[in-house]
This record gives sequence, structure tokens and C-alpha cells, in this order.
Amino acid sequence: MCPQCALTALEYARAEDKKRAFTLQAELNLPFPVHSPDYAYILPTPLRVRADPRYAGRGVTIAFLDSGFSPNPDFVKPINRIEAYVDATDAPPAELDIFDLPKPTPNSSWHGTMVAGIAMGNGGLSDGMYRGIASEARAVFVKTGNKRGKIGDPEIQRALEWVLENAERFNIRVINVSLGGDRPGGRKLTPLERMAEEAAEMGIVVVAACGNGGERKIVAPASAPSVIAVGGLDDQNALDNRLHGMYRSNWGNGALGTLKPDLIGPAIWVAAPMVHDTPTHEQSLFLWDLIEQDEKKLRAQLATDFARVRLTRDIGEEPVDLIRRTLRSRMNDEKFIHRHYQHVDGTSMSAPIVSAIAAQMLEANPSLNPAQVKRILCDTATPLDGVPEDQQGAGVVNGAHAIAMAVRTRRGKLHHAPISPCIGPDPEVGACITFTYINKQAARVALVGSFNNWLPREYTFDSMGDGVWRIRIALLDKGTYYYKFLVDGSSWVNDPENPDIHEDGFGGWHSVLKI
Repeated sequence: MCPQCALTALEYARAEDKKRAFTLQAELNLPFPVHSPDYAYILPTPLRVRADPRYAGRGVTIAFLDSGFSPNPDFVKPINRIEAYVDATDAPPAELDIFDLPKPTPNSSWHGTMVAGIAMGNGGLSDGMYRGIASEARAVFVKTGNKRGKIGDPEIQRALEWVLENAERFNIRVINVSLGGDRPGGRKLTPLERMAEEAAEMGIVVVAACGNGGERKIVAPASAPSVIAVGGLDDQNALDNRLHGMYRSNWGNGALGTLKPDLIGPAIWVAAPMVHDTPTHEQSLFLWDLIEQDEKKLRAQLATDFARVRLTRDIGEEPVDLIRRTLRSRMNDEKFIHRHYQHVDGTSMSAPIVSAIAAQMLEANPSLNPAQVKRILCDTATPLDGVPEDQQGAGVVNGAHAIAMAVRTRRGKLHHAPISPCIGPDPEVGACITFTYINKQAARVALVGSFNNWLPREYTFDSMGDGVWRIRIALLDKGTYYYKFLVDGSSWVNDPENPDIHEDGFGGWHSVLKI
């Protein structure tokens, strides 16, 4: 049977696009899917979830419960944003100076460092390209487990108890748990689930990974009803949602009959900072130094004993194209995407994406409670086509929509400004399109697009107060249009609430409107 007959049209389109992406990936010899030679890199995480760049988790502290951490420059330079480092592998937990810890090892430190980097690293080592979504949030690191390295319900509970006792002291508003315990959810709450519920009652948002493997199995703390349980999205390192599918994450029943995950986020091809002063980081620096040299310097370095030991064989006499391909293959094997960053996968990495968006929401509206944060995240998520609801929850997290809804929520009540663009009737102009933009710093906003020759005249937004700008235009003819907002006559921005975007040819993005 032909593929067109065996698959739906959507599935066939996805399969063909993925095939082209992996063909291009092989031609360019890169460790991740590539959909255009012009975009041969891991896409920044904030872009992939439409995170609003105006918010960075300012004034919010995120507590990370994980197996180990290191003082990566993305956390401590130019200022140290690590509020505390706690070793909770024994009772009672001990507060230590993270700068006085022994030299980190990859096994003990990589997981927590990368999780935290995805959420709140400032991307300084990549000139901001691989910054976290909450890049100005502060952090409390809590090393979790026991002295033998085991992590289960008791170990997570001990770490979580310390966080709750010290939450007010450090202004902890979000807890990220990229770990799973021992026991799945049931008819009664386990001690760990009860403690997670207690955190929510205290006003702390708890986010937890659902786990990997594609099993129908959810364990604590993701199983707790109030916890935001995050499953995995495989977005193929692409913004085109036709290519998006599920990552192999767990799903099923949580405690008291709740269904998990609550939503999903990118769980593969995610950029994260490495642990410095480890063999892995040293190997990355070595390989990047080599591959960036011209042929003469490259062959000279390969002739050294140091290079022969590092590479385990002498490749210095081979053709230069083959040498570079060999070096690139080594880098691909180690998932090196930058001198200081690797790509990583797992729901451990999708959870901090949601935690960071929650921190942005709390910066935008500090009055939000955990139930509101969870509801907004789910209400604004984008369902994934062709995937059962019980496996994806509400769908893919959408940072811009979540922030917009958080800003509109005041004193527990939702301001019913429509998500932009919204098509509907208007008593003055009949059928119309309403565009809404939220920016408290803007003095004026105009709508420009392919439908008005990119001219702002007669397309000025009205200020609705509280930073909300709105414009209604007559319904356009059937077709596809591109548009942006012109802020204060000089800044061109795509619509942060519209997830449908298209390359603008200048390194940015148009928003897309389909009628």
C-alpha cells in the first residue's frame, strides 16, 4: 500500500518533511534536524515556546530539586543569582557555599546544572543565544538523593520539606522537580504528594517531569493533583507545527483520579550549558578549537601528542575534508552544539521550560496563585494534532499566550480581552478582525502588514488602559497575510500572542493571519 493511502494527509506531510530534514542534517553533518541551511543550529528555547522576551522572571526565585549542580557562569556572572545551595542528601539538610564544593563531576552535577540552565541561565557564554526563559530569576539549588545516590520518595520529600520551611526566606515562588519518586498515584495521597499539595496551599507553583519511556505510569510528585505535570514534545527543532509530535514521555492517572500530563513542552534538541572543568567540557573546547582552524594550523595541532591521545588515533595525514568530518562526528556523538553547550533530551528538560514561563507569569502578575498559574498555562496551551488528549494534556505550552492571560488577570478576575487576532462581529464595521497587544512601556502602536502595504497610516491601535492596546479592522478577503506591530514608530515586533509565524527574510519573523 502506498504511503499516501496508509497515512493521513497530515501524517504523510510530516513524514516527508522529517525525511528532508534528516537528509539535510546528514549532508551538513549536524547532530540535530535541520530544515534550512540558513537555520543550521539548535533553535533557542524561548523562541520555540513563543516566550515573551519582555519578562525574565525578575523578582522570582525558583527552587530546583535535583541530583547535583555546579556554579556555571550563566548563573553567577555578571552577578551571582544562586541564593543558596543546599545538600539534602542527609538529615538535616546543610547549606553550603557552592563555590567551595569539590571539583564537579559529570555524573553528579550535569543533570541539575542543565535543568537550571534551561530555566534561568542568562546565556552569557553564547552571547545570549541560549539563554533561559527566566534569565533574570534567582535560584535555590537543593541537591537531592542519599549518600548512595538513590533518589526516591523519601529523598525528594526531605528536600521538598527544606524548601517549604525556607520558602519565605528566599521568596521561592516556583519549585522545579525534574525527578521522579517510587510510587504512582492512587486513591490516597502519599506523603510526598501531600507535601506537594501543601506547597500549592502556601502559594508555591510546583512543576514536575512526567518521566520518559512512553509508559502509562505517573509517579510522585508529578502525580499530585495541584502539581503541573509536564510531558514531552518532539518539535523536530522546528517552528512549523506540522512537524511536531510526541516525545516518548509517560502519561496516565495521577493521585485521586487526576489525568497527567497537564501539558507538554520541548523534550528533545534542547540547548543547555555544560558543567565546566569536566572532561566533557574540556573535550568540547578541544574539538571546537581544532575545527575552527585553517588547514595549516589544523594539521600542526593534529601532529601533537596531546591531539593523538585525545582523538585516540592519528588523522593528521588524511584529506582535510575527511578530518573535519571526523571531528564533526566526534562532536555529534557528544551532542556538542557550541563550545559551552550541548543538546539534551527528556521530560527533565521540558519541566524547567514550564517552570520558567511560570516565573515570567509571576513577574507579570505577582498576585497569581498556583491554581491560576496552572489554569492559565493549560487554557492557553496549543493542542497537538493527531495525539490523544490523555497523552498530551492541554497541549503544547505557549509562553506568549500564558503571559498575556496572566497580565489580563487582576484580583482573581480575568479581563476578557480577546487573544489576537480574533475574528468576530462588531456593531460598527460588521465582521471584523481584532488585534490585541500588551505593552505597558509603549506610547503608541500601529498595525502594519501585507494587507496595508506595510504602512501604519490609519492603522493605529487604541489604548485600553493598563498597557492593553487594541485595533479592529474590517474582515479581509480569504487568503494568507503577514503582519507585525510597529511600536513607538521604530520597533518592529511580531504578534507575541499569535503562535503562527513565518521567516521575514531579515533574521526575524512575521506573524501569519489566515482567513
